[in-house]
Amino acid sequence: MTLARLLVVEDEAELRADLIELLECCNFEVSGSGDGAEAFAMIQRDRPDLVICDVQLPGMTGIEILKGLRASKGYRPIMLMFTAYGDDEMLHALHKLGAQGALVKPVGFETMLNKITELLTHRPAPEAATASDAPAILIVEQEAALAEEIAELLESHGRTALCANSLEDAFEQLRLHPEISGVLLDIRLGGDNALHLIHTVATDPVLSLRDIQFGLMGSEQTPAEANAKLPVVRTAFLQKPIRPKDLLAFANTLEG
Repeated sequence: MTLARLLVVEDEAELRADLIELLECCNFEVSGSGDGAEAFAMIQRDRPDLVICDVQLPGMTGIEILKGLRASKGYRPIMLMFTAYGDDEMLHALHKLGAQGALVKPVGFETMLNKITELLTHRPAPEAATASDAPAILIVEQEAALAEEIAELLESHGRTALCANSLEDAFEQLRLHPEISGVLLDIRLGGDNALHLIHTVATDPVLSLRDIQFGLMGSEQTPAEANAKLPVVRTAFLQKPIRPKDLLAFANTLEG
């Protein structure tokens, strides 16, 4: 019987492989990653019980992973951090950011195993599902009044809605909120090429794993040549002025 599902996040490939092999011998189900951004996406997708995470990583550092988990409403596993700096300031900072445990490198396997067992033994009971666990929708619209109107309509039907008024803000919201699975995107956002956001999401190593669906909002369909250049992501078109039934139909597709 598998004791728990673990994720080992360590950029030294040989050390990562050794840890995975040893933990599997202890009857854990173990996966691994050498990149922080990939690991952050794996946490949300695979929902491991405990993550063993180095502080120094490419893509996203261990500190950035902790900050991302704390800022989001997504899944949060037990975090056991590895650091080469054992001063009190670093250890205090890791705990303050949400790490349940921290060990100073080099770490003996027995010490690590004892800490893992301790953390798993005293882990809190899983929280009951709430409305915040439902797919969220990001509204990217320059007109604040319209964005708020759309958000109010969605929330009145039990949906979670967030707003952004620029592409930069939208990208940041997507990184911080893993629960966002749909984006309502104004095609003519302040004269910027709003479709650039779709390309950015499709090529981002973390966001591209989340199967985010886009609803393009505009007074007319995007030109055929523009559609042909879009990456392969799920998109829909919502004609302005947008009808409530079209908004809710888009929201419903996110739960399928």
